[in-house]
Amino acid sequence: MAGQWQHANYGSQSEADLALVTRLLYWSGGDMMQADRLFRTSGLMRPKWDERHGAATYGQMTLDAASTSSYPGEAVRKVCRRDWLASMKREMEARHG
Repeated sequence: MAGQWQHANYGSQSEADLALVTRLLYWSGGDMMQADRLFRTSGLMRPKWDERHGAATYGQMTLDAASTSSYPGEAVRKVCRRDWLASMKREMEARHG
């Protein structure tokens, strides 16, 4: 993503953060520390990740939100499908103007 969340068809950077964290949790087997380490190396990492919002940081809240999904695998599939559809739409628009 290289930090270019706008081109990935997300409404906000926070939405892109959540989508990436959901994937990272899925692919790391639910290991929140590993997902956090991986997120920190991504292009989406920003100072907000470590900002406190009450008792938790924004990053902790994002990881918690992604991990409490009733079925994380399904959430990843939905995000991937949405991304694929958006990519196909951009490709078609590029081809046909």
